[in-house]
Amino acid sequence: MPAGWTIHDDGDGMTWRNIYDPSHAHSGSRVAFVDNYLPNQNADWLITPQVNVNAGDSLVFWTRSWISSENLKVFVSTTGTAIGNFSTQILNLQELGTTYQQFSHNLSAYAGQSIYIGFFWECEEYGILVDDVRVGQPLVITPELNLPESFTFNQGESLEVDFTPFIVATELSNTSLSGSQLSMWRWQPRDRR
Repeated sequence: MPAGWTIHDDGDGMTWRNIYDPSHAHSGSRVAFVDNYLPNQNADWLITPQVNVNAGDSLVFWTRSWISSENLKVFVSTTGTAIGNFSTQILNLQELGTTYQQFSHNLSAYAGQSIYIGFFWECEEYGILVDDVRVGQPLVITPELNLPESFTFNQGESLEVDFTPFIVATELSNTSLSGSQLSMWRWQPRDRR
């Protein structure tokens, strides 16, 4: 695991680990992974380094099962990384499938505090992956509309302008423009006699 992360094993030796597997990582080439071979019943913890929470911060991460489905619980501790310190559950994710899903939780209740976040997994089928864990403010991007100085057309004609090519936004996978009334205008001048 990266520096500062803590793992707790239930004693079977099958622990959370940082594996190199670009085909199973949500992004990049490494991912946190834990697995188990039944009939052992695995129950392991992956715990973040201490995080200082600011007002408006959220926990955001991606997770999925390796095969079939798995469950994952997420806890917060304000006192340390011992298992007994994690008494506040903030998420209970059930029946996670093999496609990555993003989850988030608002941490405003902990603003001004230092916390640890614990991911607790009890084996259902085989294994689970957690990737791209972050705590912070949501990224807000305000698209900019870069219109030309003028549009030219002849009197008596109508003008249709698709504004989509003029919208500038920072690269984000979920950036979109919706609403036909926002992206397409039709303007027909009136004859002023």
